[in-house]
Amino acid sequence: MISNEYKELARWAMDECLKQGCQAVRLYIYSGTNTDFDVRDKKLDKLQQSSENQLVFNIYLDGRYGSFSTNRMEKAEIGKFIVNAVESVRYLAADNCRQLPDASRYYQGGMPDLDLCDETLNTISPDEKLRLAYDAAEEILGSDERILSVQSSYSDGDSFSYTLASNGFEGESAQNRIGTTKRFPGTICKRRASARLPWNARWRNWGNRKSRREPTPCWWTT
Repeated sequence: MISNEYKELARWAMDECLKQGCQAVRLYIYSGTNTDFDVRDKKLDKLQQSSENQLVFNIYLDGRYGSFSTNRMEKAEIGKFIVNAVESVRYLAADNCRQLPDASRYYQGGMPDLDLCDETLNTISPDEKLRLAYDAAEEILGSDERILSVQSSYSDGDSFSYTLASNGFEGESAQNRIGTTKRFPGTICKRRASARLPWNARWRNWGNRKSRREPTPCWWTT
């Protein structure tokens, strides 16, 4: 989830934008992690794990609008970033249709959770994730003599967001995903073949350049 430290940072950043003359501000904080295991022919081909944090500003200034983002999450860096962002928005053409929605239209709570985040995902060990990638490949290997190579993968990720608007909205969301894939290169299959007619048989009325191309017969090999 988004930490309280980051939420306080978002509130501070919103106040800084308003001090710079913005009439309205909306901020998003995104945080997430991703894990990928790639297996090729029963051997681990790639292991990748990544994480990200991002702060996004939507600035409304004198009828103008600008959107900016940064992954520098320190106040000193963000303060300079805000000053430059506000200054650049002043050069944009006005767009009076760009404004925050009426606060009465915001979600007020009270509805059931959509259950987009499965907390048990974090209980899956790295060894189990790798085993799932191997199992996906085993379903294909040996099933057909024409299949010479198989690639499979396991992937999962968490995604969290926090939204704060100067006209009263505050909310957050969480979701995650998990999946396995398997594939085999198309080059191991027999290629499509076609028979092409001579150029003078494919074109009519070559002299007047108003010809119609004849269809070229083709078929798939079996």
